[in-house]
Amino acid sequence: MPSVDFDLLNSIFDSDPGQVREVLDLYVEQSAAQIQNMAVAISSNATEDLNHLAHKCAGASASCGMTKIVPILRNLERMGKENQMAEAPKTYELVKTEFAAIQQCLAEHFAKK
Repeated sequence: MPSVDFDLLNSIFDSDPGQVREVLDLYVEQSAAQIQNMAVAISSNATEDLNHLAHKCAGASASCGMTKIVPILRNLERMGKENQMAEAPKTYELVKTEFAAIQQCLAEHFAKK
């Protein structure tokens, strides 16, 4: 599964490259901040914050075609909701790795344009 589903993105935005780029720039900016805040929530055992941040990031990711990261974020969301934080640091590392892959994929995609 690719990190970014460009077919989905193009179908949502009627293949308007300017609009796709604008939305993706906003997605990356907001997601990066949310992912950083997830680290704080995990380190301080703030389960409600983790639940909220992961939920928000998963929704935005799904809407923007970042299909591969969504199940990982949903897992973090569940951990926060159920106060099951033991695996949260390891799962968070998976989120960071996949987010880096998304950023790389987007950089390569827009470098071709």
